[in-house]
Amino acid sequence: MVKLDIRSIPDSFLKWPAAYRLKPARVPADHALKGYGEDEAALDELIGLTAPTGRWRDGKIALEQGTEIGTAPEILEGFANPYPEWRFNPRSLPHMVVGDTIEAAVAFISEIYEAFLRDTNQPPCRMNFLLERYTLEGSFKDVTDKEVFPACYSTADHSVSQQVAVDVAASGNAGLLYEEEGGTVAVVTQAKALKWHGQERAVALDWDGTHFTRMFDYRGLYWRDIVTKK
Repeated sequence: MVKLDIRSIPDSFLKWPAAYRLKPARVPADHALKGYGEDEAALDELIGLTAPTGRWRDGKIALEQGTEIGTAPEILEGFANPYPEWRFNPRSLPHMVVGDTIEAAVAFISEIYEAFLRDTNQPPCRMNFLLERYTLEGSFKDVTDKEVFPACYSTADHSVSQQVAVDVAASGNAGLLYEEEGGTVAVVTQAKALKWHGQERAVALDWDGTHFTRMFDYRGLYWRDIVTKK
């Protein structure tokens, strides 16, 4: 088995003023991931603040006041119930995943949920999400260079990338960075690296039975096509 020594991976100190995560708000009722979302009251509140009727402060939502993020219930819940297994995500590793752009956040959410929607033969539907914003600070191992760390980006075998994630979590680093469509993604394995949290807006992704095809922004009231990775 190929093994990557994390000492060969460079450190990057992050200080991100914005990092984004899409939290499932509503998924199909018969879907295997139903337990990961269903925060419909919060979704309705956000839509009410961002839609044309009842628009408040020109569509800008007042974000929640920050708390001691390492002990905030939302963060502890997120670490206790990590997203389903995927490229850098052993199922037993407590973590959260955030992107440095909304595009990167949509890309990694698409990677996670498209596989599950296909595997459970979901017909065309719409999934709603709450867009959360964080500030992020800490030392992260950096595998964003695909040419230097090709095994971390294998689509056929996730053993190296998942081994790296476990080793990084045990090393004292706050997590690891990798390249994603539209930006950089941080797999955060220490809650203290997340310094501030707030819900920003609601978005929806349209599923056509094969891929997510477009995203709707409830604040800006626009559709944006989602380019599927080949």
